Amino acid sequence: MFFFTEHWLRENQLISIYIEQFMFVSSFSRFSRNGGGSGIFVRNYLHNKDVDDLKRLGSENTFELSAVEH
Repeated sequence: MFFFTEHWLRENQLISIYIEQFMFVSSFSRFSRNGGGSGIFVRNYLHNKDVDDLKRLGSENTFELSAVEH
């Protein structure tokens, strides 16, 4: 599993990222400004899922949040 911040990508750009043996599970992208963002990639064989309830706590320009649960 790995995490990244400040990716500067829009949601539609993130879905095109491919890293062999990893699955893109969770992300946060800004809509009104450039910059920022966070994301999480998880190994294909691990069973993780995006935590939407927790992600809703995120706020653009204040607290950008990506979350997964195992």
